[in-house]
Amino acid sequence: MDAVTRWQLDAVRRILLRLHLLVCGVLLVAGSLVPFQYLDAGTDEPGINLVTIFGVLIEEGDPLVFLIGFAGLLLCTLVALVIVLLQGDGRRSRSVQAVGKVVGVLMAVGALVPTFVAVLSSRSTENTAAGPGMAFYYAGTVLFLMLMHSDDLDALRHD
Repeated sequence: MDAVTRWQLDAVRRILLRLHLLVCGVLLVAGSLVPFQYLDAGTDEPGINLVTIFGVLIEEGDPLVFLIGFAGLLLCTLVALVIVLLQGDGRRSRSVQAVGKVVGVLMAVGALVPTFVAVLSSRSTENTAAGPGMAFYYAGTVLFLMLMHSDDLDALRHD
């Protein structure tokens, strides 16, 4: 393979990796902002997402452990978004990748709680319905974990 063809293939690979990073970031943001549960499914009332859940938990007087859990999930999401931005800029290190792997697993496990809450409450109460937010969030989490376990990101590194 000649040098021009190799350069073109590397350019295409960098474009696809940056597109992967962009889609991952967009899905994580959408998963955090799109409702995962609608309390009054028949009305125009906005649903609950990972940002507005704190107000609902405080208003209903739920245990502090739920607040801490959702705060941890949101913090992991913010760390993942920062890592996505760093990776897109070509800043890659083993420590960032190790933190990303841990954060990705925490996000995947932590997102089970709002998913179960939405599904179980939509089955037990007539006015509630599960929203699409967690589907976006899981898709973004899977893409994030794929990135953290991939060696292809070295193509974005600045030499």
